[in-house]
Formats: sequence, C-alpha cells, structure tokens
Amino acid sequence: MHEPESLTFEAGQWVSVPFGPKIVRAYSIASPPHSPRVITLCADVAPGGIGSAWFRALAPGAEVVFKGPLGGFVFARTDPRRPLFVAVEIGIVPVRSILTHLYATGFGRSATLVYGAGPARIYDREMRSLARRYPGFSYHPVPAADVASTVDSLVNEDRGAPRLRRGAAERQGAWGGPSRPPHLNRSGLGSPSRPPMK
Repeated sequence: MHEPESLTFEAGQWVSVPFGPKIVRAYSIASPPHSPRVITLCADVAPGGIGSAWFRALAPGAEVVFKGPLGGFVFARTDPRRPLFVAVEIGIVPVRSILTHLYATGFGRSATLVYGAGPARIYDREMRSLARRYPGFSYHPVPAADVASTVDSLVNEDRGAPRLRRGAAERQGAWGGPSRPPHLNRSGLGSPSRPPMK
C-alpha cells in the first residue's frame, strides 16, 4: 500500500476497480484486516472478461487504483449463534478473509465451512490447516453440486433440528430452526436449495 499506507476494512468487504468511465469491477479482499498494509485480491481469470484480462496482465509492483472498502458481507463476532459459512468456487474469497481473521484474533468458538468447488479448490490447504489448528472449526470440502445436501445434513444433525427452509436461506441467512441454530453466511451461492449459479 502506498496511499494510504494501510487500509482499514472489515473481513468480507471488497474494493471497486475502475476500468473506464463506466466500467468497474468488484473484487473481494482475500487478506485479513489484521494485516492492513498489504491487501490481497483474488479473482477467477477464466471467464475472459475485462477484469480477467486486467488481472492476467498485471505485473508485480504495478500501481492499482481502487475505491473501497465497500460492502456489508461481514460477520458480527457478537452474534451468539454458531456460524455456518457456505461458499462455492470463487465465493470462498470473502469467507477466507473472515475465517482467517476470526481465528487469528482469538475467536475461540465453533464455526463450520461448507465449500463447494472442483478439484482445483483455492485455499483448500489453508482451510485444512485451520481445521487442524482449531478443533472448533469444521471444514467440509465438497463438489459444488453437493453443497445444498451437505448444508441440509449439517443443519439436521444439530440436535435434530428441522430442515433448513429454502426461503429462510434466501432471506439474509435467516433460520427456520430452534432458538440457537447455526448462523448461515453464504458466498457465491444462488440458494442452498438450488444448484450454484454459473
């Protein structure tokens, strides 16, 4: 970081990169907020759009202009519910920032991540390492097509709780179960009851 020398942000936020007067792209910040002097962005360069081409052509040390931080996909540590994070493919980026920051700053509570992706699952080693270091963190890497059934199964295991309602997940991660259910945080997913959007 040059100007400013550090960036104050919350885990899960993103920056906006301008590519022209009316063309901007949003990129989630992959790095955690406890390292504010360097930020890491992660993008899927496979689609071949303007942002993908820009990332592929970006040289080490190149100056990058952006606006931010932006966005409200953040986790409130004071929420007493056990968090259940759900991510598909590149949607893992903000979740990686949130989980890395939570456990590096003494979160100490249980949390679960269901991560649906193909064999080239980014941050897989890091999530496995978190699960080894923090017994309260449960990591479930699954094929993208199995995300909904895995989430359903985990929710059903929680003291025999009723099945997660489709509408509940679509309404800001609300829950249809007992008073202290897991808290659903999702990223990169159309709905836990439907296949992921492409």
